[in-house]
Amino acid sequence: MNLPEHLRNATREIHEQLHLVVDLTRLLSDRVEYGAGLLRYQAAVQPVEEWLTKTKTKLPAAELPGDLQDRLCKVAWLEEDRRALSQLVDSRPQRSSSRPVFDLNESKSHLISQVAGVLYVMEGMTLGGMQISKQLSDQLQVDIDSGGRFFAGYAQETGSRWTRLKEWLVNVGSRPDHNDDVASDAAKRVFDHFATSLRSHQVSLDNGTRR
Repeated sequence: MNLPEHLRNATREIHEQLHLVVDLTRLLSDRVEYGAGLLRYQAAVQPVEEWLTKTKTKLPAAELPGDLQDRLCKVAWLEEDRRALSQLVDSRPQRSSSRPVFDLNESKSHLISQVAGVLYVMEGMTLGGMQISKQLSDQLQVDIDSGGRFFAGYAQETGSRWTRLKEWLVNVGSRPDHNDDVASDAAKRVFDHFATSLRSHQVSLDNGTRR
């Protein structure tokens, strides 16, 4: 079993639990709810992207995906979408009160495995966003230029970029310093962080703290 297959199997249950947190019916009910949803996503995604940005400096560039820097764009997409929807853009979005910052107990000997697990979830999210992108267009008439940049992902390149990431993951999985359990634990931590952040930020918005 290669590393992408291991990660898919190891995270199946917690991935399914995350789907129960994300209320697509509400997200796509109107543009106001969609804009609030973007704020929730940014609160969840930004700490993970910051962790990747910080951690990539601790590894040789040759060990990381060659296009990693281009993949660290999810927060910029979300901010672009919020501007397109004419929402007030905070310099730093409110985060989950129960886990304000995403972090891992860094494993120096298996740091590349942790990066692999985190990227598996982040890029898988981008792949899954393609389905929401179509619904956005059909139900809210929101496209890549009018507030749907985040869910559109890499547009026509989304599939090929996912394929390239899986190839990189397979290579990481064959390294002597790789640890499957470390990678899957990191992936589960991201899923758990997303669920906690989305749920907590939903409560704060419902309590009238949205600005």
